[in-house]
Amino acid sequence: MNNHVKDINLKPCTIPSKCNLVAVLLLWFFTFSFTGFTSASVKPADRNEMKSVAEGIALLIRKNYLFEKKADSIADRFLFWFKHENWPDTINPLVFASRMEKALFSQTNDLHFYIDVAISKSTQGAVQGSGWVGRDFNYGVAKLDWLPGKIGYMEYRFFNFTMIPGAKEAIDQVMNVFSRADAVIIDLRNNSGGDGEMARYFISYLIPGDSIPLLSWMNRRNDTTNTQSQYSFKSLSAAKINEKPIFILTSGGTGSSAEMFAFLCRKYRSALIVGESTAGGGHNMSVFPVGERFTIGIPSGRFYDPETGIGWEETNGVQPDIPIPAYSALRVAHELALDAIVEKSKDTNYRKKMAFLQKSIAGLYTNPGDLDESINEKEGTYGTIKIFAEGGNLIYQRAGRKSKILLVRTGENQYAFSSGEGPLVLFEKDTNGKYVTLVLVYEGTRREYKKI
Repeated sequence: MNNHVKDINLKPCTIPSKCNLVAVLLLWFFTFSFTGFTSASVKPADRNEMKSVAEGIALLIRKNYLFEKKADSIADRFLFWFKHENWPDTINPLVFASRMEKALFSQTNDLHFYIDVAISKSTQGAVQGSGWVGRDFNYGVAKLDWLPGKIGYMEYRFFNFTMIPGAKEAIDQVMNVFSRADAVIIDLRNNSGGDGEMARYFISYLIPGDSIPLLSWMNRRNDTTNTQSQYSFKSLSAAKINEKPIFILTSGGTGSSAEMFAFLCRKYRSALIVGESTAGGGHNMSVFPVGERFTIGIPSGRFYDPETGIGWEETNGVQPDIPIPAYSALRVAHELALDAIVEKSKDTNYRKKMAFLQKSIAGLYTNPGDLDESINEKEGTYGTIKIFAEGGNLIYQRAGRKSKILLVRTGENQYAFSSGEGPLVLFEKDTNGKYVTLVLVYEGTRREYKKI
C-alpha cells in the first residue's frame, strides 16, 4: 500500500435539492483584450484622461465591490495613491492601466481586479463564436490519455463557456472515455479558471444524485446585493463516474472556476486533491467600461459553502489532501490510483499485475529540469521574476504570485514553460561568466530582466 494517503474517505455525500443556473465570467477570458496592441499604435493618455479614468474607477468600486463596507475605503486609498503619484504629461494607456491594476492588487490583495484598454468589437465577437474558446483549443481539453493500469487522464486548461456550441459535449465525450477506466486523474495544474457554469456541469458527473446543493453565490451590482444558490445539473448526457477513484491535480496556478471544481470535490469527498494549494481566487468579476477606451474588472461577487459561509478565497486557496510539489503530482496520483485499483479488486492475479505495474511506471516520470551544475548559478531574482531550484528542477515565479512554473530545458541556457505555453526563457552571462540577465522571448519581442 502506498503511504501517501491514510484514512481518507473518497465516498461522496448525497443530499437531493433543486437546480439553478448561474454563469460566471472570470478574469481568464479578458486577457485577450491586449491582442493587437503595440506601444507605437496606441494614442497616449493625457492628464485629463488619466484623472477622469481614475475617478471613474473609484466610483465603480464604491458601487460594485463585493464587500460594501470596504468599498469606500478601497476607492479612497486608490484616489489618494493616484493623486500622489508622479505622473508624466502623457502616458501609454497600457502602462497606465498596468500601474493602476498593480496599485489595486497591492491595496486589496485581490487578484480579480483587472484594468485594461477596452476590448475591441472583434474580440467581443469571439465569445459568440466557436474559435479560440471552442474548437481551436478543443474546448479546454488539452490532453486525453490512457495511462498504464486502465487509468483515464485528462489535462483541462480552462472551463469553456457553456454557451459555446460543443463545449458541454466535449466534457460528455471525455466522460464516455472515463466510463471504461478503473480510475481517473483530472489535471488542473495549468487551469486558471473560466466559466463557473461549466465547472458546475463538470462536477455534476462526480457527485451522485440530481440537484445536489453546491455553493451559495452573492453578487453586488450598482449598490444592490443579491444571493443565489447553485445546484448540480439534473440532466447529463453521459454516465456519472462518481463510483471510481478520482484524483485532481492542482498547483498555485489553479484559479477561479478550477478552484471551485477542486473545492467541491473536497466538500463532497468525490476526489482526492494532489499537489499544491490553489491560487485563492474565490471572487468573481464584473467588467465595466471606463471612459472611451478603458475597462475595469471589479470583484463583485463571491462563492462560498452555504453550510460554513467560507469559500476558497478565505482559506488562501483549496488545500490539497496530498501536499506535494505540483511537478510531482501526476506521478504520485498515478501511484495512488494503482493503489486504489489494487484495494478495490478481488481478482488475485489482477492485483499482482497492478502491484508490479506500480514499480514499473517510474520510467514514465523523468526529471524534466536542468540536470547540470549550472542550475544553482541561475537561481536569483531577476526584476520581478524569481528563479529557484526545487527538487532538482528550475522553477519560475512572478513576484507576489503563488503560481510556480516548472522550466523544461530545451537548449543551452534556454528553457520553456512545462505547460507548453508562454515565452522562451533565456539566461545570459556577463563577461565574467556569471548569469546576470533573464530574457523572455515572445513572438517578435523580447523582454530583459536584470539580476538583483
